[in-house]
Amino acid sequence: MRSVQSGMCLALILLSGCGWRTHERAHERTLVSFEAPGVFTRVSPAGIVDRGSGEPPHLSCKTPGDGSAVVVVNSRPYDPPLDFTNRFLRVRIRVDRVMGLTDMEFHLFSDAQRTQALVLRIPLFADERANLLQDGEWITVTLSPGAARRAGNPDRSAIREIVWLVADNGSPDSLMPVRADLSELAAVDATRGIVTLTFDDGYEEHYSAAAPLMAEHGLRGTAYVMPDQVGEPGYMTLEQLHELQHRYGWDVAAHHMDPFTDLGSEVLEAVIIEMRGFLEREGFEGAEHLAYPLGKYDARTVLPLVQRYFTTARLASGGPETLPPADPYRLRAVNILPTTEPEEIAAAALRADQNGEWLILMFHSLVESPERDTDYGLAEFARTIELLADGRIDVRPFSEVWKDYGRNPPAPDH
Repeated sequence: MRSVQSGMCLALILLSGCGWRTHERAHERTLVSFEAPGVFTRVSPAGIVDRGSGEPPHLSCKTPGDGSAVVVVNSRPYDPPLDFTNRFLRVRIRVDRVMGLTDMEFHLFSDAQRTQALVLRIPLFADERANLLQDGEWITVTLSPGAARRAGNPDRSAIREIVWLVADNGSPDSLMPVRADLSELAAVDATRGIVTLTFDDGYEEHYSAAAPLMAEHGLRGTAYVMPDQVGEPGYMTLEQLHELQHRYGWDVAAHHMDPFTDLGSEVLEAVIIEMRGFLEREGFEGAEHLAYPLGKYDARTVLPLVQRYFTTARLASGGPETLPPADPYRLRAVNILPTTEPEEIAAAALRADQNGEWLILMFHSLVESPERDTDYGLAEFARTIELLADGRIDVRPFSEVWKDYGRNPPAPDH
């Protein structure tokens, strides 16, 4: 990540309406009006910043293509400062060449010298189909200050300025700029912190090992199963899936072996119809929820079909989600690797509890001795469950969280 303090091109956006104002939706506040007239001042030759053309009203920036960052900040400090103690940031972004990005960050500064900041980064991956951002698509993202990297000792309750940083990969062969648009900057009140344990693929040990361990502590999970694999060696049987729901209180939700991005639209729709139909015929309450195979999707073919047949869809990465989430079809998760320590998971759960995050943990196979990236040790898993229970963390299955907080979240307690 880059710092905004030295070697950066700083473009000041001079907009009116930079104070708090009530948003049309409850428990939200817009932080800038993109409809307000403004003057854009460039203090460095690198990059272009101007008011974007077309709808919705937005700010547009174009990187120079040489790896330099374009940085945009509100024209004057917020007065009074913004309190993000129990709030998260929501932004709406469009990027024309996602794979050309190396950084997209929002820095929340609490001091006039811009040395004390909460740095909120939008994660980027080598496989475009696994990215939250997709080329040419407006995407709404929520970012929790609780998960931010800290520069100095920022005061979360007194944010003076919000900086938007965009940097390209600076290919030496050809200068390839990236255009990024920003149409929304809002603060949203957090509701409460919740942890959801999800288990992909439907392995037999989810029933024989994970469910009993969790039940000892009153915890329940969500199994994303592949209907074609039910009853195959190493996978749960149909009877076990029913016991998982009725005896242990788990969700049984939708998953598939092949990435949806590898299937044509007609084949994909047939696969989705059969997948959803199987779960509904068997009476599984998690039938409306999906985990993208390998976490991959695209906005043109996959997303419209998923939106037609499912209520939510979970990615395979991205960090903690928020309640309410920004987009039910791009729900982020934390992938648990063989090297992930139980104490790390417990610390992330505690942070979620304290910051109103929805921590969706993603497990795959549970084994005595992990060998693959998708394995996790049974002893480490048992220790994780003990730590979550000892910490009195609110752990719930996916469909229950969505029912209570997803569509119409209750008013926050604060």
